[in-house]
Amino acid sequence: MAGPPPPPRPNLWYAVGIGVGAMTGLGVMSLLTIGILLLGVALVGAMALFRGPHGLFALPGWVSGLAAGPVVGAVLNRSGPGSVCTGSGCTDQTSPWPWVAVALVLAGLGAYLFLRVRPKVTAPTG
Repeated sequence: MAGPPPPPRPNLWYAVGIGVGAMTGLGVMSLLTIGILLLGVALVGAMALFRGPHGLFALPGWVSGLAAGPVVGAVLNRSGPGSVCTGSGCTDQTSPWPWVAVALVLAGLGAYLFLRVRPKVTAPTG
């Protein structure tokens, strides 16, 4: 006899985890403006999300969603590295590639973890 069935729709919980993780990542990146509000909402969402058996599927999504913060950092520094001048003035930008690397690692790690924890689909016998 098999154990208890897994919670329904692990892909849905993974996607919801991505949303909460993205809110966390964006909250960290915008900490000096609306980040506190985003982190507060993300904290409430995470507390509700990680309770129960579906939290196992939501956690890898949360890790993948954290990649949204570094993606914003890469986009904001897309003209770097060095001084970038526009009509409104000049600013120094960093290279966007470290931001891209961190985003790819977070997204890949979350996807890998999800593939490790999701239930295996087997063909029916008989």
